[in-house]
Amino acid sequence: MAEQKYFIDDRGIIPDEIKNMSQEEIIARIAALEAEASKEKAARLGAKAEEDKSNGNSN
Repeated sequence: MAEQKYFIDDRGIIPDEIKNMSQEEIIARIAALEAEASKEKAARLGAKAEEDKSNGNSN
């Protein structure tokens, strides 16, 4: 088999803004992002439930 010259680099570049955060700031930022994601998920699920209700689905 031929050796593969190129590969996808799965390492990410961490911005200086994040590198310079304290542990407390990182924890607070993660909590804020998780809360935002949870809120968006609830909104999508609510919209889906309303759509199903209007279509006569009761799952």
